[in-house]
Amino acid sequence: MVLGIFDYYASSGSDGDVYTIGLNEFNGMLMECELPVPGSSDCCKQHLEQVFIAVDSGQKVKEKFNVKHALSRQEFLQILVRTAVLRYIKPRKAGESPVHTDVSEAVRELVLNQMKPRVGPGALQISNDFRQNFLYVQETDATLANYEDTLRSLYEVYSDETHATHDLASISGMMGFNEWLNLCTHMQLIDEEFTIREMTNCFMWSRMRVADETNIAERRKMCNLRFEDFLEALCRMATMKCMPTDDEVAQCGCSDGGHMLLSMNPAERRKFAIQRPQTWDGPMRQPIGRAMNHLITYMIRIIEDTVSVLWKAPQEGDLKLSRKEVQAFKKIGGLAGADSGSPGP
Repeated sequence: MVLGIFDYYASSGSDGDVYTIGLNEFNGMLMECELPVPGSSDCCKQHLEQVFIAVDSGQKVKEKFNVKHALSRQEFLQILVRTAVLRYIKPRKAGESPVHTDVSEAVRELVLNQMKPRVGPGALQISNDFRQNFLYVQETDATLANYEDTLRSLYEVYSDETHATHDLASISGMMGFNEWLNLCTHMQLIDEEFTIREMTNCFMWSRMRVADETNIAERRKMCNLRFEDFLEALCRMATMKCMPTDDEVAQCGCSDGGHMLLSMNPAERRKFAIQRPQTWDGPMRQPIGRAMNHLITYMIRIIEDTVSVLWKAPQEGDLKLSRKEVQAFKKIGGLAGADSGSPGP
C-alpha cells in the first residue's frame, strides 16, 4: 500500500516524471491526506515542507537516479517516518501528551488511519488482484494469443526509440513511459473518457517492481514495460475505455467493435461513451476477453485505415498489422499526422 501511495502521487504531476514526487505533488498529498496539524508546534504545513527540503538535500550526489527537488521512493519512506514522529511522537500542541511513544506504531497510525482513508482509490489498487481476475484467465489469454503477431508489431515499433546517452534508465526494445504515451497519442485513445491520468495508471500499474531502483539493470525493469507488461497495460485499458458489446456490434451490422466505433463520427463516439461510463474499479459491461477483442480491433483498424489512405492503396483489412504498417503510421505521427496531410514513406 505504501508503494501504491508513492506511485499515485509520483504519477499525478504534469512534468512527465512519473517516478518521483515533486513539491507540487507533495503539497497535494499533504492537503488530501490532511497531514498538517493546525496550531501544532511541530507539524504544521511549514514544518512538513521543511522536512521535504531536508530529505531532498541528502545524498543525491551519490545516487545517479535521485533528482533534485523531488523525492525518490526511499526518500518518500523517510518522509513518512519523519511525519509520523512529528504528528504522533512529539506533542502535537503545547501541553499535550504524545499520541504514541513507539515509532513503528506512529507510522502505522499515519498510514492506516490518516492516509489510507483519504487517498484516491487508485493509490490502493493491488496489481496482482487485477492480474488474477482479468489477465491470468483463459479468455484473455485466447484473445491475446489470437492477435500476438499484431501486438508484437505494435510493441516493437513503438519501443524502437533512440535515447540520449545520459538516459540510463531507457533502453531501445523496451517500452518506456514516453513510448507508451506516443502510442496512445498517435491513436487518439486519450480523451475525456480515457484521460491522461488513466493512461498513466495503465503504465504504472503494469510495471515490474524492483528491490533496488538505483541499480541500472533494475531501474530499466522498473521504468519500462516488457512485452508481457504491455499486454497487461492494454488489458487495463479495456477496463477503463468503453467498448461495444457483441450485441451492440451485431445491431449495427458491423463485424467487430473497431468497425462499429470507426463507423461513428467523433460526436457519436463521445455520446456512446458518455452513456456507457466505464471505470477501472467498476463492473464490466462484458467479459474481459470480449472487451479486449474490441479494443484491439479498434486499434488495428485505425492503423489499417490510415495506412490505406496514406499509401493510396486499399489494404487487405485482415485485422493483422505488419511492422511496415505500424512504422508508416508512426512515421507520420499517427492520426494527427494523417489529418495534416503528412507524406508517407
